[in-house]
Amino acid sequence: MKRNIFAALVVALPLVYGFAAIASADTGALADFKAQYPGNSFGNSCSICHTSPPTKNSYGDDLKKEGGTADNIPPATFLAVEGLDSDGDGFTNIEEINAGTFPGNRASHPSGVTISITDPNGGEIIPSGLSAYTILYDAPTEVSSVKVRYSLDNGATWLPAVGTPGPGSFDWDVPTPVRNTTKALVKVTGFNDSNVKLGSDKSDAPFTIEVVSITAPAADAHVPKGTLDYPVTWTTKGTKNPVISAKVYYTFGSSGIWKLANGTVVDPSGSFNWNVPSSRTTKIVKLKAVLKDASGVTVGTAISKAFTVE
Repeated sequence: MKRNIFAALVVALPLVYGFAAIASADTGALADFKAQYPGNSFGNSCSICHTSPPTKNSYGDDLKKEGGTADNIPPATFLAVEGLDSDGDGFTNIEEINAGTFPGNRASHPSGVTISITDPNGGEIIPSGLSAYTILYDAPTEVSSVKVRYSLDNGATWLPAVGTPGPGSFDWDVPTPVRNTTKALVKVTGFNDSNVKLGSDKSDAPFTIEVVSITAPAADAHVPKGTLDYPVTWTTKGTKNPVISAKVYYTFGSSGIWKLANGTVVDPSGSFNWNVPSSRTTKIVKLKAVLKDASGVTVGTAISKAFTVE
């Protein structure tokens, strides 16, 4: 892989002159990088932080977010992004720098091994608390074991996944967040027999872990104003604790103001008879169901699709 970098440097030489306006080999951001990581094999390549100057790659963007500029990148800024995987290739920035591969180029990484997640890979809706959702991935034979992690915040934080591994699969015990999340990801990292990290992959796009789903009123439904005991229903998946009580709220349009709905909870795990408010004009409405355990702690929240009260 280091040989590939030297080849890339030859190709990138014309770009180095363009990079000089941003940072020369002796001053500015490039000099700061070389001072922070002496003895690295990147030479004077602008490809460390740029796709083509002045356009930054993902590593350059992360340095900028931490306060780095074309003229100055303090040591603390480099340290702040070392643990990130800027280009999403499964290796942290410092692992790439130490290996002589580019931390802002997904095609450049310490290993030629490719792991590819096929499910969930973006857009799926997975019930919370499911005891065995099968994560599927493709990996070469040199991968003898894997570690699986998941994120509920689009990759900002990662947690160990609990489950049972199998050949090209991992039966995942899906967690039970307190509300639906549309920002879930999984990551599979492969290791050889000597426990050396070979490669990694994460979901291409976020998927949903659904705790509660309001099933009625449906999206774009027309609900007569002033109706008594209009049936509101929801489906409850896995929750951290049993559902003991529920409250339902409504909001008009995009006001963001939630009011307690008047009515009767029939079943806290799934139904509510709503006394629909009367209004002079047609209203676009959303409902919110909030489920609580015996201690009054919220264990599930869901918001309906928009419908009309008229």
